[in-house]
Amino acid sequence: MHKCQFQFLQYDTSRCHCSNNSDQQLWLKFLQMDEVCKNHLWSGAGKRILAPMVRISTLPFRLMCLDYGADLVFTEEIVDQKIIGCRRKINEHLGTIDFCSEGDNFPRFRTCSKETNKLVFQIGTSDAEKALAAARVVEQDVAGIDVNMGCPKPFSLLGGMGAALLEQREKVRSILTMLVENISKPVSCKIRVLPSVEDTVDLCRLIEECGVQAITIHGRTTSERAQHPNRDDFIAEVARAVRIPVICNGGSSEIRHYTDIEKFRLKCHATHAMIARAAIASPSIFQSDGFDDFKTVVSRYISYAVKYEECVQLVKYTIQRMSRERHDFVKIIQETAAAATMYEICQVWGMEKIYEDRVKSLQKSMECNRLRKTFEGETFSLKVNYVRKHFKLKTPKLLLHQWCRETNRRQPVYHTEQRSSDRKFNSCVTLDNKHFKSELWISNKRYSEHSAALVAIIYLGLTKLLPEKFELCCHVLFELRHVIGVKKKEQRWVTLRDSTVRVLKWIPVTESESLVTNRKAPTSVNITKLTNENAESSQDSTDYILDYEGQESDQKASSNFSETNDDSNAFSEPCFDSDSNQAIMNNGMSNQVTGASDFSDLMKNEQAALNSKGEENDKLSEEPEMKRRKNL
Repeated sequence: MHKCQFQFLQYDTSRCHCSNNSDQQLWLKFLQMDEVCKNHLWSGAGKRILAPMVRISTLPFRLMCLDYGADLVFTEEIVDQKIIGCRRKINEHLGTIDFCSEGDNFPRFRTCSKETNKLVFQIGTSDAEKALAAARVVEQDVAGIDVNMGCPKPFSLLGGMGAALLEQREKVRSILTMLVENISKPVSCKIRVLPSVEDTVDLCRLIEECGVQAITIHGRTTSERAQHPNRDDFIAEVARAVRIPVICNGGSSEIRHYTDIEKFRLKCHATHAMIARAAIASPSIFQSDGFDDFKTVVSRYISYAVKYEECVQLVKYTIQRMSRERHDFVKIIQETAAAATMYEICQVWGMEKIYEDRVKSLQKSMECNRLRKTFEGETFSLKVNYVRKHFKLKTPKLLLHQWCRETNRRQPVYHTEQRSSDRKFNSCVTLDNKHFKSELWISNKRYSEHSAALVAIIYLGLTKLLPEKFELCCHVLFELRHVIGVKKKEQRWVTLRDSTVRVLKWIPVTESESLVTNRKAPTSVNITKLTNENAESSQDSTDYILDYEGQESDQKASSNFSETNDDSNAFSEPCFDSDSNQAIMNNGMSNQVTGASDFSDLMKNEQAALNSKGEENDKLSEEPEMKRRKNL
């Protein structure tokens, strides 16, 4: 066995597979290393590492692999320019650290404390300065930085990244040297073999001279793919030629069980082993006591995806990749591919309870009713997306248009802006000097307008118009229940013939409110008659203030909403019609009416009083008109 296998390393005796006593003695020799080397990220030997995989190596999949026994996990390749403009944000609701750019629907990189000491962040770059800037953004939240020099995809090659760097030795030197000299975390790189062994060894020696702590070698050239055999002998030659840890990669076609990982490592004479496709097929390959059932693995992944609010498209993609060779799950995979929301995915796999429990847990931690004041009016926003299959012919725009027409309001006006970076759209709908918009940027302009209309429908309390299959993400469900469920004090002005009635009422308890509280409806109503001093002398202008006397819990509920939020209810329908209002004024109601269990009973009593004096009221209303005609 070669000395390079033990360099810098504190050996883990539980993974010793030495063939003879001399090899065992050589292992023990390197146990005498100093404390600096013992604390090295790449210390030890025989580590099993999850490879960087685009759209798969996200937080839920990484955490699942760590649970199954992976020693280190890599992020997917993230381009330097994509992470440079991000802002680090601590997400207290999810317990994560998010790196977000303004206008992003989802964070560009998300991690948590559970993986901090085992996470290697991989950068796609072609410029030393940008690579350093990107590394500094995430440096404090990862265990190491890796430079991608092996990606063969056209996107990377055309951008001068990935495998394109293999032919640019000076650029390789500048990037790695810049990172090693200015980053406190260990720096490594991942390459592919070159057509000849000599060129591959020369490149790896150059990389070693830059001061990197480890090098990962994929045993195929840039033009070769998974169907081509892995060049294990090339990796072995590099392992003999350099003195830094070498991680072998590309042997997934030979790996079927846990023990095959170690066989692949020993065959390549490498220090550690990295796997990709074998981990996708079964993430439980990292555990030594056999595979878990496929449905168990998927359920664990979905649990993490729900917990950390993973993008639905990425969840569907990962599950389909995991089930590529599972012909006995064809039907359930097709249903997963047809799902449009995370809740539908949970339904397919029988995990609705996990989703519902997550909603309940977020109710205790997340803020509700986000309101932003602008110069032109109030802007209400929610993180909600329009899903076409849920609405069919009655789209949100159509529902909002019909509601405005039925209530004699002006039609909503839509304003859409397009983001130049990815050409996605974000729309805002204006209705009665209030603006409603979705926080998501959508690739379809029409869908963006539907999303804005959907936000307006939610805030206006028109959710009964929505189809039954309409589903929101966890935090939107929570906000929605606070917007339409908790009792809020509402003020309405109703102008009648000679008077104006101002009504303050409690919104009745709805079914959705039962998920938040079990408050009962108020039992009495106070009606106070006030004289409007500013009214014209020729007419009597009177204010009637109607206020429910609720329990103490009602007052606490109303205190959860600031005074500025009272205006958000200005779109709600009056709690009684104009005839009932006229009855109140004409009959000179007493200062207090009790015994009415709800407002509808009160209105029935007043309607009866109105009918008894209907003729007298008609005469009184006709007298001013008759006098005016006589004067003419």
